[in-house]
Amino acid sequence: MTKVYPKIFSIDNLLPAAISDILDAKKNKGIKGLKTGIESLDLSLSGLQKGQLIVIGGRPRLGKSSMAHNIIINVAEQNIPVALFSLEMKCSSVIQRIISTKYEFDNAILRSGCLSEKELTNLNKWKEELSKLPIYISDFPYASLDFIDDGIKTIKNIGLVIIDYLTLLQEIDVTNPVHSIGRVTRELKLMAMKYEIPIILISQLSRACTLRPPYKPSLESLRDSGNIENDADVVLLLHREVIYNPNCPNPEEAILSIAKQRDGSSGDLRLRFIEKYMKFSDKLGGKKKESFFEEE
Repeated sequence: MTKVYPKIFSIDNLLPAAISDILDAKKNKGIKGLKTGIESLDLSLSGLQKGQLIVIGGRPRLGKSSMAHNIIINVAEQNIPVALFSLEMKCSSVIQRIISTKYEFDNAILRSGCLSEKELTNLNKWKEELSKLPIYISDFPYASLDFIDDGIKTIKNIGLVIIDYLTLLQEIDVTNPVHSIGRVTRELKLMAMKYEIPIILISQLSRACTLRPPYKPSLESLRDSGNIENDADVVLLLHREVIYNPNCPNPEEAILSIAKQRDGSSGDLRLRFIEKYMKFSDKLGGKKKESFFEEE
């Protein structure tokens, strides 16, 4: 049996790549990874980094998948191939959402098919534009880690993978979730490192964060969060007050909490979410801030 020896390098061999990363960040105004299209998030994370496992958590209806679709559009527009493994939503629904977000077209009208002649003309134009973007989608509902690994290998120069969502993967054992989730998140982290790409993993939050005000999630809200938290380089948690209080003063406000960042600070980002377009954007009130984190 052939022995496999671990790779270990002298600092002299490693320094050029490390310095190159710093210079790239300087050249790109602090961003050395993939841009999500949300400036405050990009600056806070310095972009989505190669080898990172990034978890986006939230309760149903808060916009987890929409956040993923926003990122897909922006990364693909940088001509970087991105793959979405959608275990819950069919490809046609994903594409309808992408159209709605990219072109700011009411998703309810799009789903109904009640389009005017002008809107039908626009739809054909959008079809041509979107067909040129390097977006790859699988809606196979029984996806496993091996299925995802095989899919990654088929896409040349892939730059980002998104999995929607964790507990639907075949390896998750509902009778022993702690062990199986731990194995899955560890394997996904290793996969991100192997292919040198960021992997975004969507995860449901437990119902506990909805039981009492202010309904704002924390790391403990992640189902079996001990395993997820340990393996993730970044944990992003979504919160929208309007879901719990329809009469809230800012119905379009969304709070994106950077609950964990292995190489940076944690804090809350205030975003705008336009539900009819399923679109996230920065909400900074026009005035440039020293920090994008929400002030307490």
